[in-house]
Amino acid sequence: MNLPMIKKIKINEGKSLKGSFIDTEYVFHYIAAGKWNFRIDSKLYHISPGNILLIPPNIVHIVDPAYGEQLIMLVIHFNIIPVDRRINYLPMVLEIPSEIQKKVTDKFYFMYREWKDKKEAYEIIISGAMTEIIGLYIRNSDNTTPFENISSTNWRNTEAAIQYMRKEFRSPELTITDVCREAGLSYTYFSRIFKKHTSETPLHYLNRIRIEHSKECLYNKNMSCSLAAYDSGFRELHTFSKTFKKYEKKSPTEWIKEMDSSPG
Repeated sequence: MNLPMIKKIKINEGKSLKGSFIDTEYVFHYIAAGKWNFRIDSKLYHISPGNILLIPPNIVHIVDPAYGEQLIMLVIHFNIIPVDRRINYLPMVLEIPSEIQKKVTDKFYFMYREWKDKKEAYEIIISGAMTEIIGLYIRNSDNTTPFENISSTNWRNTEAAIQYMRKEFRSPELTITDVCREAGLSYTYFSRIFKKHTSETPLHYLNRIRIEHSKECLYNKNMSCSLAAYDSGFRELHTFSKTFKKYEKKSPTEWIKEMDSSPG
């Protein structure tokens, strides 16, 4: 197997982490705290501390916290080129014994420190550590997590809509009517089934991925607010600022200052 190329390493935490996601790379998750409901198609998994997940690229999945407690998820985004086909056929959710949990946690925080420090050759070092994590996943792939079969009515329509919004959100011309057309459903029916599957309205979801992209533009690409707004699909700076504050509870400028002052 070729060395994985690490795209992002992060710690997601809070009491309200939820949403619908689709990523263009593999995503590894270790659940460190909290309980979640995790859905792919007609499968619903009840996730708890000690579970590990490996999601292949371009798979729509929905995450919803089961209780109002502190949630912590250790996350690694990576690619492998060419793809090792064994990974795509692995179960997406595992339950691992405590000694493997410790190994995975130790590897993650080692990688996280290297990712933050970015010292010489860190890319090679974290690629090697990720290879070990993948090896542990493969070795423990018989420890699957049970799931519930639930209704998947119109799931494919919802999946098509999410993929379309993820692809086109940077266009200010994109409307929910366009998304309905892509999903092949009427506006009213689509809005109802989308909320049933994702627990949010189509417009809320579209705005959320636009704001997430704008944060990447503001912080990692050092764009101005006006450029970040335009690159994220907003026609006007005022609309962007208002939407940003609605989702982040602070203005873009306040958010940047907070990020600049945070440790690490």
